[in-house]
Amino acid sequence: MRIPDCPGAFGAGQTAEQAISDAVAGLAAWAAATLKDGGIAVMIPLRLDAGRTVRANLTLDAGLLAVIDVEASPWFDAVGLMASAARDRIRAV
Repeated sequence: MRIPDCPGAFGAGQTAEQAISDAVAGLAAWAAATLKDGGIAVMIPLRLDAGRTVRANLTLDAGLLAVIDVEASPWFDAVGLMASAARDRIRAV
């Protein structure tokens, strides 16, 4: 996997997940070398959806969950609202 905007940065692996993980490490090394040489690098986080959902158990304050339930309807259920809020927060970082 080449990263065209970052000469010399690449990733490889037996699976797509391994290649992506290796590319992330390669990009981090490229950025460190670029910064060491006095260059400027901006890292942009990449979040890839897996395309499937999984069940997760969360522990929340009862009052917070009540507010989430009120705010969620009618557009989202509570889980949809929390997922949307998490995506928004991650994009803002």
